[in-house]
Amino acid sequence: MARTWRSAHEKPSFFKDKLLPYGVPIACLLLVAGLAWYIRVAQETSCDKKFYKLASETKISGKFVAVAIGITDYDKPSMKLEGSKADATEVMRVLVERYGFEPVRPDGAGSVLIVSGGAIEPTFKNIKDHMFHAFQSLGETDSLLIYFAGHGTGDRDDVFGLWLPKDADEHATVIDHEWRHGLLKNSMIGHVLFIADSCYSGKGLDKSYAITRKIVRNKEESTVC
Repeated sequence: MARTWRSAHEKPSFFKDKLLPYGVPIACLLLVAGLAWYIRVAQETSCDKKFYKLASETKISGKFVAVAIGITDYDKPSMKLEGSKADATEVMRVLVERYGFEPVRPDGAGSVLIVSGGAIEPTFKNIKDHMFHAFQSLGETDSLLIYFAGHGTGDRDDVFGLWLPKDADEHATVIDHEWRHGLLKNSMIGHVLFIADSCYSGKGLDKSYAITRKIVRNKEESTVC
């Protein structure tokens, strides 16, 4: 650091000796940190506003329910995964706290969290039972989000993606595409979103099963494209 020279009669200056050499760099660092924090908060707030604006413009009402599935511990030790349980838990937390989804309730009346080591184990039966209940209990003004994090594989023809529950055994106990499409085709839910973090997730839903629904005089007309 350059030495500050002063005459014998010149009094020490706090501004020159302390504030100027040290205060300005610290102030700059604080300014940069504050700006970064502001940008981050602004981005998060903007995302929330866009979501609520989209919801209001599309007239989304009714219940928002999620079924989040995260499997880390499989019956076969070789299939163990890392992070799936934490991911599903965090997805549920964000949906409930930031986007108004129904919270998880002991009686199963709200959203459902199905994770390894949790209150509901991600077995073949539990996953199918809770997904079926969600599709049957919600109506045309409601919204349902299904999140799956775990192992996935292809069907025998390697055309469609299958979800593997905790107790998966070859192709006998899997959550297959036909069953998922059956839920969609027979449901009156207004909005359904599937999110899969697994192998073959891109083959989870096929375009040939896309459903266009029109509500006419309280009757549903379904067209399989």
